[in-house]
Amino acid sequence: MARKNRPGSSKQTLKQEQAALRRRAPGRRFVGDASAQRERAVEAERAKVHRMAEVDRAERTAERVGIPVVAMLAEIVQDGLHIGGILVRLPFMLARAYLGPRDAYPRPREA
Repeated sequence: MARKNRPGSSKQTLKQEQAALRRRAPGRRFVGDASAQRERAVEAERAKVHRMAEVDRAERTAERVGIPVVAMLAEIVQDGLHIGGILVRLPFMLARAYLGPRDAYPRPREA
């Protein structure tokens, strides 16, 4: 007759965990800490897999699009010049907005 695999008593399990803790089992500080440690390890593995998938997706997109580096640099320079032009004109635009349009204040007529 085959013996059934029955779990030990809770007291026996607690004693085994305390003994492992006394032996300074690596990575355990408290009784029952193994499950939290495993959850952290699984979550770290998931995060690593997500980062790898993002990198892979970005590489595949770059290969599929085939944008040359020179074109990207030219676009960056062009955008920089556009932003620079806006920054040069910004004080004048702010002054114009502060003073209002010229036609808003009619000039007094000379007699």
